[in-house]
Amino acid sequence: WYSGLAIGFMSLFALPVMIVNFQGGIAFDPDEQISFPRNILVASSLGNHPPNEPLVVHATMDFLGSLAFLAFLIYYRRRQLLVRKEIETKHITAADYTIHIKNLPQQAILEEEIEEYFSVYGEVACVTICHRGYAERARLVALRERAAEDIEEFRLQTEAPHQFPKAAKCLAASIKTHEKCSADLLRCQRQTQQLCCGHAFLTFSLESDFQRCLKEFSGQRYFFGNFIALFGSAVAPCKQEMAEMSPPPLVRQDSFRAAPPPFRGCKLNVTRAPQVSDILWENLEVSSRSRALRQAATSGASFLLVVLATGLIALVNAKHFFFGHVDFFVSELLNLCATLIIIFGNVTMFVFIPILSGYEAHVTKSSKEVHVMLRLWFFQILNTLSAAAMFWDASRTVHGRTNWAHWFADGGGLLLSVALGDGLLMNLIEITRPFDVLLPRRAAARYAMTQGRLNQAYAAPE
Repeated sequence: WYSGLAIGFMSLFALPVMIVNFQGGIAFDPDEQISFPRNILVASSLGNHPPNEPLVVHATMDFLGSLAFLAFLIYYRRRQLLVRKEIETKHITAADYTIHIKNLPQQAILEEEIEEYFSVYGEVACVTICHRGYAERARLVALRERAAEDIEEFRLQTEAPHQFPKAAKCLAASIKTHEKCSADLLRCQRQTQQLCCGHAFLTFSLESDFQRCLKEFSGQRYFFGNFIALFGSAVAPCKQEMAEMSPPPLVRQDSFRAAPPPFRGCKLNVTRAPQVSDILWENLEVSSRSRALRQAATSGASFLLVVLATGLIALVNAKHFFFGHVDFFVSELLNLCATLIIIFGNVTMFVFIPILSGYEAHVTKSSKEVHVMLRLWFFQILNTLSAAAMFWDASRTVHGRTNWAHWFADGGGLLLSVALGDGLLMNLIEITRPFDVLLPRRAAARYAMTQGRLNQAYAAPE
């Protein structure tokens, strides 16, 4: 509602600008040779006015429109914070009392050790240590559960051998798979049940103890304590004189304290624990070094993909270098091909960037979504700037001046076509879901031997 209200105000502010733009005479000038519907785009833009013409109405309305949008952003952010505070106040979860402990030694660690270490901050209610091999155990458990479901259905199918001739053979294979998964699961548990993967979650009984622990490990309160401990010999002689001559310090006295002691020689990293539903548990056992290498590799691949897609879009937009001045039919055909190629590049990025981000082993789903958003934002900014630069170069005259009418005509027409094409194609993809619904169903449902497998193939994606 409020976004629509802000856009409505911006539309009202743009109305005088549209009226002033239509009063220009460049868009419909026969000498300019701007065809329909590009002349309508030029008539509604600054390209319909002579260069260097002072446009006070444009500047004023643009300023008011920007203020309206800025007011909406401020109000939206304030409302978001109020809603978040209300939710956190009314809905208390375990995350309000739980800390996420990182950088634990990857050795055999008992829960009592961690509880004793953090008991100085308050009463500890629960400690959960994340052990290595979680992803493999989760895979084996899921495979064993699926095999157990198959066994039940194949046993029912064996009662009708004429209708299900392959039931006995499939039943034997499912039993073998179930036994193998059980044996592998026991072996995996014996090998990794005592090895910590470097992460643990600790829940305090009181929120005050939880907040006290977070402040101790925030890194900002004991920075001065480490600094003074390092240069204590130089600071100590002046300490009494400074106390007599200076007013009371603004920094609290408990800020000058040493950092928490290491745990088994490791400096722990303690943060607020995310919500349980936001954690990607199978990625916790991935080391920080491996995660950094993965992110570097996927970032390089994403950057290469962005450069290729943006280069393709820039090459399409630079068609004037190769064809020069062409007639109306050829120009429209080239614009159609350019639109299709740009849409293909955009869809490719929106499909492959989330797939690449899935290999980075993010600890939480929210951090993964942020990485995807930033990369797609970078791609959109880069290809928009490159397209604008290409259209600017194509709109320059033989005297080196920019014909802004043709800049708005070519760029506006292509951007409008791409926006419409992207909107239609993205909505079509969202409705039909070819990548995560249609293709998996076609591939898996054809070979489903049980009703359970068929139900899983046709289940709605998350």
